[in-house]
Amino acid sequence: MSRLRPTCSKFVIRALLVACWALLAWSVPQRASAQPAAAEALFRAGREAVDRGDPQTACERFRESYRLETAVGTLINIAMCEEQLGELSRAWAHYQEAVHALTGDDRRRDTIIARLAALDARLPRVTIALAPSAPPDTRVAIGAIELTRASFDVALPYDPGQYVIEAAAPGYASRTYTLALVEGQRAQLVVAPGEAVARIEAPPAPVAAVPAAAPPSGPAPQGAIAIAPAASASSAQRDVGWVLIGAAGASAIAAGIAGAFVIDRAAVVDDHCPRDMCDLEGERAAASGRAVYALFIAAGVSTLITSSVGIYLLVDAGSSSDSATLQLNGRF
Repeated sequence: MSRLRPTCSKFVIRALLVACWALLAWSVPQRASAQPAAAEALFRAGREAVDRGDPQTACERFRESYRLETAVGTLINIAMCEEQLGELSRAWAHYQEAVHALTGDDRRRDTIIARLAALDARLPRVTIALAPSAPPDTRVAIGAIELTRASFDVALPYDPGQYVIEAAAPGYASRTYTLALVEGQRAQLVVAPGEAVARIEAPPAPVAAVPAAAPPSGPAPQGAIAIAPAASASSAQRDVGWVLIGAAGASAIAAGIAGAFVIDRAAVVDDHCPRDMCDLEGERAAASGRAVYALFIAAGVSTLITSSVGIYLLVDAGSSSDSATLQLNGRF
């Protein structure tokens, strides 16, 4: 046992190391499709585009090379061609990333820091603040990008050019501002939405007038008030009554058939069960007779209930129709 313990400990440690290595390899973003040779070819193609004065193509080549293989040199070249294209804010961000990636003893670091300082002086910055009268939930958008409250009162870098800034808030009209930025400009813009929008209350829906019932044809008898009978209600009640009568008839037919079958089975039982001793056919007849007898009882009860309810509905519908005209004899 003492000899096995070190071996098991080593095995467990190795297994844990392999598991940790697999977990780290899975969690880190994979570049399985990265090909250093392809990245190098794209980088050289980008340098050739720089030499012939085509920074747009150079940026495309460098970005694709950096996608296949993350190299600090490629990132620096991306920032340099973006600076030539006037994309100063993107170049500034990539220079910052390159400075953090370079070690202190790398000779390129001082050069990039100097370029970053020169670019920082050229880069326009805008500070956006809310006016005191602006609602606290005011939203500000520069082009298609919406800024949150965390972006207010901070000098944000932007490329030179013209921008449309919109301020809006619920219940207020939106207001737009136009801002033209040039290199090195430091602008501050105080924004607020437009005037409050008055809420228009919808008018109440008109109440539909109920047309008066047409007077009955012919003169009404003396001292009598004619009341239009509820034809639809009594007609529906009458229809339900007739449906129940029909169901009662069907149940009665089923009960008659079941009763005839029970009588037939009883005769078979009498023939095959002398002295309370039944043969196989007598047992079968008794079992089927008992089952159909339950159906006979259910059909009979159903016939009684449905016929009673149907007759009641028919009688009640007829009495409702007869009481349409009330004789008041001159009294209330």
